Amino acid sequence: MEKFAVKTKNKVYVVKFKDVVFFEKDLRKIIIHMKTGNIEFYGRFTELKPHLDERFLYCHRSYIINMDEIIVMGDGKIYVSSNDCIFFGRETYRKARKKFLRYLSKKFGKII
Repeated sequence: MEKFAVKTKNKVYVVKFKDVVFFEKDLRKIIIHMKTGNIEFYGRFTELKPHLDERFLYCHRSYIINMDEIIVMGDGKIYVSSNDCIFFGRETYRKARKKFLRYLSKKFGKII
């Protein structure tokens, strides 16, 4: 599945997974940060996660990141292609880094 549909109060959007930089949870809202702008809707990550493939990193209760959009990962921070910076606690960052390195190894083979 390469696309999913999102219903807001007055609109329905069809979103390509490859256009998603990251998902952000803010109280009851989910904000989809995309290359072309943001979409906000009411929902839960538990409803969203079953539709996501291996490129998405659920690394924090507030963020799901498209690993293809990660530019730099270091010092407890992840910088993504939209120039956003996402901060993590030490343990959460350690787990996210491990998942990211595993994903890169699958995608590119050996990491130099």
